Amino acid sequence: YVETVNLTYRELPGRLPKEVGLLTDLTNLNLWFNAITGTIPTEIALLSKLTYLSLGRNRFNGTMPTELGLLRNIAEFDIYFNEEVGGTIPSEFGLLQSMGRINILANALEGSLPTELGLCTSLTWMSLWK
Repeated sequence: YVETVNLTYRELPGRLPKEVGLLTDLTNLNLWFNAITGTIPTEIALLSKLTYLSLGRNRFNGTMPTELGLLRNIAEFDIYFNEEVGGTIPSEFGLLQSMGRINILANALEGSLPTELGLCTSLTWMSLWK
């Protein structure tokens, strides 16, 4: 089985396939600094053992799926420098009580922070500038 996928700084093009959700033993998914396009597949939410998710410095678009709130073991989430990811931060992020770090700067996000983020009792670091 696969626990870690680390494909940083590879300039990988194309979309992240929905089949990523089949890697159910994955604890670490690091796709930092590639050229991945398209929307973030909701199937990532099937990775219930995931503790680290880095989608930063890619070319994702659309909104952050509310299904990411199902990643109850996530400790660190990075989606910075995806300038076409818009909408709001899902209120479901308040369900991520294991999340200690969240880095979502340099995106096209709008609106207020969801008050539900106050439920993330493990949160010690958050970066949100545009």
